[in-house]
Amino acid sequence: MGMWDADPDRQQAVIPPREDAIGRVSPGWVTGAVELPLTDIPAISAEINRAHAYWCKLAGTGDLPFWGDFNPLRLRSVLQQVMLYRCQPGGRRFLIKVMGEHVADIMQFQGNGRMLDEVMGEPNLTDVTRWLKEVQASRRPRFISKSLAWQSRSYVDYWVLMLPFHNGEDGICHILSTFHFEYRPV
Repeated sequence: MGMWDADPDRQQAVIPPREDAIGRVSPGWVTGAVELPLTDIPAISAEINRAHAYWCKLAGTGDLPFWGDFNPLRLRSVLQQVMLYRCQPGGRRFLIKVMGEHVADIMQFQGNGRMLDEVMGEPNLTDVTRWLKEVQASRRPRFISKSLAWQSRSYVDYWVLMLPFHNGEDGICHILSTFHFEYRPV
């Protein structure tokens, strides 16, 4: 059971999954994301907590961690739970560098090496792109809770922590998103 089950704001209509004209898949989503304080991370997910602790360690006393210091082997235990985005010039598009197996299973597409807007359909694309742009502009992590739903299948409550990395020059070059999923039957 997810921690939001009793929240009346989350009792909204389910949007059925669909594929758009160019083959992007949109699983049905229950609308309404909630931003949470970073202090809630330890209570929700050990995986997200590990990624956040590693990010903080890399940042040290600085504002943000340098991308060149990132070592994915330090997060070996959470790699199936991540999506790593490379921010494209101009900050309008995001390349999915790595999409963990567990995330791909839930999201119902494999995005490794593809542009986010080529594989994710609406309304999900608008939300995710907005969050990534906000992380990029603010240079701060975001911790978000949202629900996925499929008609006559199940609900998935999920939490995602988006962590920015700088390139030493003009801004954010990568964003590491670490997920935690909880399943609920219909």
